[in-house]
Amino acid sequence: MGPVVIEDIPVTGFADASALFTHAVVLMDQPGQKLMTYVNVHVANTAWHNPRLKKILQQADIVYPDGAGIVWASKLLGAPLPCRLEAAGWVFDFVSFMAAHQKTVYFIAGEPGVAQKALTIIEKRFPHHTIIGIHHGFILKDPALRQQGSVGIYCPGGEIGPPHTISFGRNRPTLSGR
Repeated sequence: MGPVVIEDIPVTGFADASALFTHAVVLMDQPGQKLMTYVNVHVANTAWHNPRLKKILQQADIVYPDGAGIVWASKLLGAPLPCRLEAAGWVFDFVSFMAAHQKTVYFIAGEPGVAQKALTIIEKRFPHHTIIGIHHGFILKDPALRQQGSVGIYCPGGEIGPPHTISFGRNRPTLSGR
């Protein structure tokens, strides 16, 4: 099944989080930059009024459904997505999966301090993690993002997700990670 287009945004469904992770690793092994992000009702509504955000979402390599509202919309459109993939439910599995596949992760998370709190928890639970940096997500100037090699980017954000996506999309041409 190909992506379901919701509000002009192609949304790819996955059977579960593990399938999303596997797809991300396959993409990361291909040359060039890759953008994996999410869409929920808030992001879709914001993109409806923000052409820059909509364009970034339309050009992303993976846009996964981060909420029941998107899954519900896909059912109304006659092309049901299998499930919602809210990052809060799989973040630790994601970190573990990426480490097992020797892929690095750069955390972009919420308000200032949120990423640091997440990293503190991850360092205790996964001492061999592959996180190469963290940021609150509004200014992407960390040199770790320009490091060669595959970089997985996890972008939780809830109500402040769209600024992260716009900031990353604006800076994407200058980043060398995948």
